Order: sequence, then structure tokens, then C-alpha cells
Amino acid sequence: MPSRISSFLPALVLFASGEETCENYDSREQTSETTCKGEESKHFHDYFIRDNWVDNNENKTLADLWFTLKCDYLYQMPRSIPTKANFRTSIELYNSLADLTDRLDPDLETFQIKTEVKQSEGKGRGVFALESVKKGSVLRTTDSAYFESGDEYREFILGLEKDFACDVLQWAYSYRINDVPYVLVDLDNATMCNDGGLDYANMGCLEGKEFDCDLYEYAIRDIKEGDEILSNYAIMDNEPAWSDLGLL
Repeated sequence: MPSRISSFLPALVLFASGEETCENYDSREQTSETTCKGEESKHFHDYFIRDNWVDNNENKTLADLWFTLKCDYLYQMPRSIPTKANFRTSIELYNSLADLTDRLDPDLETFQIKTEVKQSEGKGRGVFALESVKKGSVLRTTDSAYFESGDEYREFILGLEKDFACDVLQWAYSYRINDVPYVLVDLDNATMCNDGGLDYANMGCLEGKEFDCDLYEYAIRDIKEGDEILSNYAIMDNEPAWSDLGLL
């Protein structure tokens, strides 16, 4: 699935070695060792240990999280489809960190139509309709996790199972609500909806008093059985919001 934050995850990480550094992280083989001038060969795992990251480096960016968790290696292979148990565990973690009024219902079925998640050619995982729906029909109840600070988001990411944490880094987006920056992520199958852009998106908001876009997402065009359900990522992401939260 195309990343909502892919443009903020440069394929570069620096390895400290006295006055020298090693660069071009992505060019290394998964099993290779790194050697910087003036030091003995070390595997990259020696540098990035989760306990050291948490204890010694409080302010980390999205790229740091991505490389610390070694997500680039994970995404070299097709990702498995998350189970309901995966989402439930993530929601329970979120609820343990969130205010009472912001907690999510782990039993909520957000899609109002029958769908399935499967691999979408050239995109990764995607969501597909198992029934036809007309434009204007409710597709989904919105129920997103909200993070008001970079620290809250980092704590959530580091509390997840590692592979699922990499998925959340892919799925999350930043947004301004009443000019306040937030990180948002959907912790259900809808988070795997791919980008259709303005021309091909078929799920979103419609204008009109009969549409409550704070609570629901709608079919913005007719959808046939078997069609992939596509969002428009352009309306989700706001780069300055990531910066304001200290995540860039």
C-alpha cells in the first residue's frame, strides 16, 4: 500500500563512528555487516536496539522510527493481512493511553457493506467491495485514533508488536482540526484502502446537509461488486502538521 508518509522517510540513516559515519542504509543487504572507517565491523542491529532507543533518544522522527524498527526490510516482501486480533490489540493499547472520551470500541464493525481485504496488484493490500452500492450510500463509520502530540504517537508505536508498528507508520496521516495538528490512524480494515486520487477515489465525503462527514464516509460514485474501495490521500495529509508535532 502506498505510504501516506513515504515522502518523509528518506532512504538514509547515519551510523556514528567517532568522526566518521556510514551512509546509504538501503543499499546494504539484509544480512550484511557495516564497516565505518576507524571501527571494527558491526551488524546494524548493534546500533538500533529498542531499549537504547527509548532510553537515550527521546525526540525521534518518522524516519528514525522507520529505521529503528527496520521497517524497510519488512516491506521488501508482501505484507500479511492483519487479523481482527491484531487490530483489537492495537485498540486496547490506544485505549490505555487515550482519554476516556477518545477511546475506541474494539468490537465496532466500521464498514457498513460487505468487504474483503486481499492483495491488490501493484499496490499491496487493498479493500474490495463484495456488493454493489450506489453513490451516496454510507460505506463506513469513521472511528480513528487521534494523537495530539508526537510523544503520544511515539509511545503508541513503540508499544505495538514490531511488524504491526511498521504497518501503522505506513497507515497514519497528519491532519489539522480547528488549526490543531494531530496524527490520525484507522485501526480497522479501512486503513488498507489504497489511494485513488481525485479521479478514481470512490469513498469520501459528499456535500449536502444530508451527509454527516464527521461520522461517516460515503460512496462518492457508484461501486460495483469486486471494485476496490479507494480513498483520496491528498485530502488526508498535511506535511506541516507532522513538523509541528516534532515528527519530521
